[in-house]
Amino acid sequence: METSPKQHGYNLFKYVTKEKKDVTNIYFYAILNGLVQLSVPLGIQSIVSFVMGATMATSIYILIAFVVLGTWLVGYFRLKVMQIIEKIQQKIFVEFSIAFAEKLPKVNLSATRKSYLPELVNRFFDTQNLQKGISKILLEIPTALIQILFGILLLSFYHPWFLVFGALVIICVIIIFRFTMESGIKSSIDESDKKYEVASWLEDIAASIKTFKLNSKTEIHLKGTDDRVVDYIDDRTSHFKVLVIQYKTIIAFKVIITLVMLVIGTYLLVNQQLNIGAFIATEIVVLSIMTAVEKLIVSLESYYDVIAALAKLNKVTDLPEEKIGAITFEEQNTGFSIEFKEVTFAFNDFQKILENVNFKISENTITVISGKLGAGKSLLLNMMTGFYDPTAGSILFDKIPLKNIDKVALRNEIGMYLDDMTIIKGTVYE
Repeated sequence: METSPKQHGYNLFKYVTKEKKDVTNIYFYAILNGLVQLSVPLGIQSIVSFVMGATMATSIYILIAFVVLGTWLVGYFRLKVMQIIEKIQQKIFVEFSIAFAEKLPKVNLSATRKSYLPELVNRFFDTQNLQKGISKILLEIPTALIQILFGILLLSFYHPWFLVFGALVIICVIIIFRFTMESGIKSSIDESDKKYEVASWLEDIAASIKTFKLNSKTEIHLKGTDDRVVDYIDDRTSHFKVLVIQYKTIIAFKVIITLVMLVIGTYLLVNQQLNIGAFIATEIVVLSIMTAVEKLIVSLESYYDVIAALAKLNKVTDLPEEKIGAITFEEQNTGFSIEFKEVTFAFNDFQKILENVNFKISENTITVISGKLGAGKSLLLNMMTGFYDPTAGSILFDKIPLKNIDKVALRNEIGMYLDDMTIIKGTVYE
């Protein structure tokens, strides 16, 4: 079943809140950053008022120092946030490295038969997209939201009419989120799917390089690549259209807001409801809010990338695991008996590979399993090691059902080599 955009958003929220302490610190510094940024236009307003009054009292130098200090604090708070985010990014890489390494040996091979695990593991490279995207989400979005809220609150103190501006900002943000979020998430995931299809095809070429060398005149390697690249470009273009719609909305919003604020500000200035210092301060606040809104909307691209990256990584970490029992065999040199009772196996409902198989292998005996090509000899061995569970019937080890046995412990007692097993890179000692 396809995951809904709301579920994707919830998954991201659940993942981010795992780092509760770090996220809390980020929001703490973001709030301080927003407050300090608002002090800058207030300081400038006071400086302008002093200058317009042709007075150079000691307090003006204090105000200048205050504005400079505010600018330094903004940079300092941002640096602290960057340090926290770097820590989170490192945790992301470590977390998914360990999660993949733990998950893969436990994967249920029957349930994942249609997936090519080496290709599926390519999703690990989405940790980089998650690292980059999460930094923008945690750094840019909280700062932008707080800057918008505090800016609107400050403007309301200058004159109630500025609340019209605040209402327009909130409406604009809601419209963009409401009408483009779902399509943005879907198109980003579709684009990511096609990217991995291209990578999978290129891996197939590399894995069967001699086959493609012998058939290079057919150009099947280029045709296959072209088909997949075209699909990727189509989905990439669809995703870009969503981003274009969002940015066009921002452009229209900035034009309308500029007009509204200039009209309101000029009217209040002419009617002496604002002095020149307050007028300049409000325009600075408005510009900062508009910049924050633009930053917020542009950051949605990172949000989509993070959602897609998390969905791809979860595609591996959410793979079904094989069921492992609790019974273990004590160390012994006497061996154990293996018995198949009415064992049937099928990968789907249409074709049974084994049906009603019955046999018993006694302990300390040598048994040869023979048969025609494709008769299921290798499958029997795979089932004996618990790689595949029977569709029906039962497999017994010393009269104990395989489903009740700790498969990890069982495999420590088994030696096997099949054509689809490879030697792991390492030293002889390892």
